[in-house]
Amino acid sequence: MLFLRGTRTARIKTYQHHDRQCENCKDFDLTIGVFHDYYHFWFIPVVAAGIKSSVIYCNSCGSRIRSNSLSKEYESKTKVPFYLYSGVILVGLVLLLALAANLLGTLERSRHISNPG
Repeated sequence: MLFLRGTRTARIKTYQHHDRQCENCKDFDLTIGVFHDYYHFWFIPVVAAGIKSSVIYCNSCGSRIRSNSLSKEYESKTKVPFYLYSGVILVGLVLLLALAANLLGTLERSRHISNPG
């Protein structure tokens, strides 16, 4: 049986930053992309994994900029979206549905036993 599983990286947020100057072209137009890894099963995100990472680049010249302080600032204010936990949510919903069906069946059987007519 074929199981498609593994890890992927999702861009969870993109920010525009205009307070820092590019070292190459001296422009103040930076883009910060924040990414997070996740495990998937049949391309359905199951759970977020690892740590957040970010990439900073200049929109004018395209050069990549390294700034640990700026990266950490945007990584800390970006939350992991709930859809990266959709596999866990789906499994939880299926378990709740099975539990509700079992409870409903038990109630129906007890009602039938007490009043067989």
